[in-house]
Amino acid sequence: MAVGGADLQVVFLDLPPEVRSARPAIAPPLGERAEVERRLLACFAGLAFEAAGTAVIQRPGYSLELRLENEDPPRAVFVSVRGSAPAAAVALRRLAQQTGWRAFDAVTDAAVDLATGSLPGRVAGRAGGSETEATPWRAALGGLALAAALAFAVSGPPRLTASPATAKSDDVERLVLKDIRDLEEAQLRFVALNSGYVSPDLLASPEHLPAELLAALSSPSLLDARFLVPVRHGYRFEFRGIEPFEENASMPVVKPAYREYAYAAVPEADAGPGRRSFAYYSYRTGVVYVRDDTHLPSLEDTMLRLR
Repeated sequence: MAVGGADLQVVFLDLPPEVRSARPAIAPPLGERAEVERRLLACFAGLAFEAAGTAVIQRPGYSLELRLENEDPPRAVFVSVRGSAPAAAVALRRLAQQTGWRAFDAVTDAAVDLATGSLPGRVAGRAGGSETEATPWRAALGGLALAAALAFAVSGPPRLTASPATAKSDDVERLVLKDIRDLEEAQLRFVALNSGYVSPDLLASPEHLPAELLAALSSPSLLDARFLVPVRHGYRFEFRGIEPFEENASMPVVKPAYREYAYAAVPEADAGPGRRSFAYYSYRTGVVYVRDDTHLPSLEDTMLRLR
């Protein structure tokens, strides 16, 4: 395990979603050691492992110490977390998204739900602060003042109703959801190279990207030109970056870049009756939130799975 003094110790294993505790589970290997290191490097640019299989990530407000299990091939990656819970939660969630590995508390063996945007127990609030400090992000989207703080540490997860994919859907809504899905996939591919999310127009305009990133992409652009048009399908699409990287930070390569983002689709006034509004939050991967009116959805509204 990582050295003492950590606020939280997490172990990443390749276990299916139904496994809620690592204690009785026997995890398969994560892959050959060199491949595991390569996948971690894709999550955290500039990462370097020592001979003992450890690496440290220093970021503003927090740090992560990674250690590969001694077995070869390794079955686990241990992560010691220190500092700001919100920022660390973003980093761990990115690791889980890009590798498909599951996070478990290394002390209790309980599964850690990184989708909530907060971390349990010892880093839920900073020393000397209250639990509400664990609420990591508030985003303003356009002029609508989107309050998207995650209040799990205060009142538990919001009561969300899973909405079937066919509920009130028509051809227009399917196009809207496809655009949200396409942006999610493009952002997840890009953030592995850039360590930060960017606006859709950058992903649809490869001439604005540096040559070293273009060379690493499988296609010249990650999005097609329709993402350069904010109004389409009778909806206005708006991107809002959350928690921007500082201008003087060494990463990411392309800026402005953000640790998280929100993407909303709100019907235009002349779109016709019965149109719903949609909002995607990158810290809730794979789902979109829906309202039956033209107001911006929040995390307390109906949840619709994108796949």
